[in-house]
Amino acid sequence: MRSLFLIALIVVPALAQRLPLPERTDTLPGAAELFLRIRDLTRTEREAELFRQVMAGNVPRFLRTLAPVTVQETVNGTLYTLRYYVTPDYLSLGSDSDHMLMPMTPLLAQRIADRTGSLLPTPRMSDQIYAAAPLPGQNRPFVESNRLLVFAVDVIIIEPAVGQVVVAPTLREENGLRVLAANTGITVSWPEAPTTAEVTRIEFYLTPTTGAPTVIGTDSTSSDGASVTYTFAAGTGGYLTARAYLTDGRTSETATSVQILVE
Repeated sequence: MRSLFLIALIVVPALAQRLPLPERTDTLPGAAELFLRIRDLTRTEREAELFRQVMAGNVPRFLRTLAPVTVQETVNGTLYTLRYYVTPDYLSLGSDSDHMLMPMTPLLAQRIADRTGSLLPTPRMSDQIYAAAPLPGQNRPFVESNRLLVFAVDVIIIEPAVGQVVVAPTLREENGLRVLAANTGITVSWPEAPTTAEVTRIEFYLTPTTGAPTVIGTDSTSSDGASVTYTFAAGTGGYLTARAYLTDGRTSETATSVQILVE
């Protein structure tokens, strides 16, 4: 079993405080299309495609402006101040409005760092970045899946989770699984959705047990809790979650997912 991990890139102050990649063009695939393209590839094929996408500039705009991390250390009685610059989130591929965090092996991570004149964070740097983050998440391990389905379902847990998605009406609940009626309007809501002015929209996602995540609805007025209504086809199964998007395209918070089955 090989470990996969998410990377943040470190750039020294002598370089431009912006990730040195080509500008993204509209011809590059968004996350949903890219997921379908790579989900059945071998690890070697997938990593080759991910490298090509990064080098072509298929990285969201909000990741390109680097964030400063300032630390102080006393050595032999002298106080030193160090500042380095990091990507504001883990590396994602796609556009500002359609992007997805991508797991990769250490070999690919180092290759990307080398080509962008960056460094991979040390364990000590990781602690410093976590301490400086305005919205620190909970670190959890991921294991490799050639189809990336496990990651597609669980990617939300590395972002701050606030509350859980609620579905109604339900036929019954079985060990945490919500059973829904087919061809009926189902309200999918996030009662604890953030309501700050920086949040421009809440998107609700269905990640089926086989397939890529799909947006099932968007709520742009979440001041009293976000919700959408959706009609599911019989046999649908998977996970529902929601994400809050900021004005610059970044995600700020996510809802804990709920598993559904439609009869």
